[in-house]
Formats: sequence, structure tokens, C-alpha cells
Amino acid sequence: LMAGDDIRFLSADDGSGLESNDGRDPISYRNLWVGIGYLAFPSLDLMGRAGGAEAETLSSDNDLLTYSLGANYRPVDALTLMLAYGRDFYAVSPRAVSLGIFKENASLRMLWTPGLNYRVDASGSQADFSDGNRGWEAALAPSRSVIRSQRLNLDLGLHLWWLGFEDQPGNGYYSPVSYQLYAVKVNGYYKINDNNGIGIVLTAGEQRDNTSSEFNFGSGGDIEGQFGLHSDWMLRVRSGFTHNVNTRTGNFDARIYGINLQKRF
Repeated sequence: LMAGDDIRFLSADDGSGLESNDGRDPISYRNLWVGIGYLAFPSLDLMGRAGGAEAETLSSDNDLLTYSLGANYRPVDALTLMLAYGRDFYAVSPRAVSLGIFKENASLRMLWTPGLNYRVDASGSQADFSDGNRGWEAALAPSRSVIRSQRLNLDLGLHLWWLGFEDQPGNGYYSPVSYQLYAVKVNGYYKINDNNGIGIVLTAGEQRDNTSSEFNFGSGGDIEGQFGLHSDWMLRVRSGFTHNVNTRTGNFDARIYGINLQKRF
């Protein structure tokens, strides 16, 4: 049995196209949910959750019934297939929240470990948005472990990412006709002790969308402290950034901060 309360506050610079239409900043989103996971067979996990989300929209607070269904299937030890379908507000910017944009998303993900030192993560998804838009996304991330020690795990690999949308409504979310990223990815974990650790992910490479005739540099990073991995209470503290260079429309910079507190019963 699971339960959670997801609260977000989103902010954007004036003139960015991501700010709220009525000038409110920050703008809030909240989703209170309950769920269940069930081991149907040794190779099959089933999951489901439902909740109620509230977003500060232009007219008033807007409520939405949210849900997600998922299945994890492991036909062999080296391969896991994850299928998911769900609906929620698209809480990526103040404007998207203020307009009450929500999406229904179907995704399939594959994790394959052909050897002790190798891992392949591949995924694809399609989403329908409440403003009539439709988008798709695909990603491929092969990696190899280069350090396995008592304190440090380090993996090096690639992060290949493609996405596209049918329309560009300007409703506070990035919706290019096509986008592609080809990056190097570093994934590390430092073990403080058996109960606490710090994970870090760094990516850097070349990216472009349909508005650019050439590739430009893009980078991102994420660091997360994990405390109480084997305790009744677990705390996760996260900070991340994105920096994408575009010579035609200017740079895009974003930051994210998060705190997650979990109680196990």
C-alpha cells in the first residue's frame, strides 16, 4: 500500500513565455494520491494509484482525477519491461498550470543488462494533451560500469533523446515539431554508509530542434542526497539544472529543487 502528497511551486521569468497568464508567481500544484502494488507472479508486478490534483488556474482552483496503471514484467533476469498509462496535470511551468493543461500518457520502457558491466535503458511514449495537442518521445541510454568499489560506483554512457509534437500552441510547454539530443552521460553514486549516499548525473552533448539548422551545446545535471535507505523514514533532497544553447532564440536555463520524505510501515 502506498500514499503520497505531491506539492510543487513553479516560477518563470516575465517574457519567457512560461510565466502565468495572470501574473501570479509562483503558482502551485498539488496531487494527493493512494496506490497499491501487487506481485501477481514472480516475474510480474502490477501497480495502480488514484488521486485528486488541484492546480491554480486562471478562473479558479481546478480539480482533476489523476490515475496511473503499470506493469513490470521480467521474462528473464537480464530483461525488464515496464508498461505504464496515466493522467495528471502537466505541471512543467506556471503558464501550463494556470491554463489547467493535463495529459494522458502511455509509455513502454526496457531495461536490459547483457553483462555484469553493461546496461541498456530504452523507452518510448505518446501523450495526448487537454489543449488538443499530441506528442511522442523516445530515448536510448546504453552505459558501462567503470568503477565498482566499497564507496563509489561510476557508470559512463550515452543519452540519445528524440521528441516531437503535432502543434505549437504556446501554452507554457516546449512543443517543437522535432527535437534531438546526442549526449555523453556520467552516472555516479557515493556511499557515505549503508544507510546514506549521494547520487549524481551529468550530461553534455549536442542538441537541436526544427527551428535551428545546426547543433548547439546542451548540458544538464542532477544531484540527490538519499538518507535512511534502510530505515522507517527515508529523506531525498534533490537539485538539478538544464542549460541549452540556441543561437537563434537565446539560451534556455532551468533549475529544479525537491524534497521527498517517505515513511515505511
